Amino acid sequence: MLSQVLIDFDRSKISIEMMQRIEVEIIGHEDYNYDNAHRASKSAPLFFDWVGAVRDYFYVFREI
Repeated sequence: MLSQVLIDFDRSKISIEMMQRIEVEIIGHEDYNYDNAHRASKSAPLFFDWVGAVRDYFYVFREI
């Protein structure tokens, strides 16, 4: 089940290169916002929030 894959995702294995690519290719895209995710599908806002949480975790984890 996809939700279990997201729950089990190992955030500690994200490299700085991977995060930079996510920020440029996904988060940095001008159409990447909550309203567009909400219009796209019922589940897209959940993924939008998940990506943001993973990004936040990445930067907090790096500071510790």
